[in-house]
Amino acid sequence: MKSRLWYPQLDPSSAVRRFARLLRLWSKSPETMERLFIADFFLASPNLIDRLQMPSEYRKKYASLGLPKPKDSFLTFPSSSMLFHTMEPVQKEGLNSMAGKALLELSDYEVSKVKLSDEGLAFAEKLENSPRSNIEDVALEFIADIFKSPEFSGKMELRTRSGLRFYE
Repeated sequence: MKSRLWYPQLDPSSAVRRFARLLRLWSKSPETMERLFIADFFLASPNLIDRLQMPSEYRKKYASLGLPKPKDSFLTFPSSSMLFHTMEPVQKEGLNSMAGKALLELSDYEVSKVKLSDEGLAFAEKLENSPRSNIEDVALEFIADIFKSPEFSGKMELRTRSGLRFYE
């Protein structure tokens, strides 16, 4: 019997689920696709949250959450930027799927912003009743919080602190 490892980072349907959960927490205003993709990267790989450049109060909060670190995993992770760029086409496929199913506000999507539509919010609410890991729930709350902080507000701050993109 052969077995396979499943990598949530490379699964478009898993990306849709993570996007819906993140956007439900950010439902007040549209977000850039880049911010969503970077937040999703860390949600899909909670072991790598440790690599974020965080202000000290967030570092303390992160330490208290008990999220796994890269050294605690049986997987060896590639560089963050390599994994992020590998995930990007999968993330785009998931986002296009959400737009095609009217889960996103199309007027925002056309200008590279993302916000859940009413159908998308209903979908995200249903996801909250589905089985999921405790690690994902803890990581989701932390990521949604830190990515809305002033230290991560601008495009360059986001890129610098995440270490995932270095170009203008």
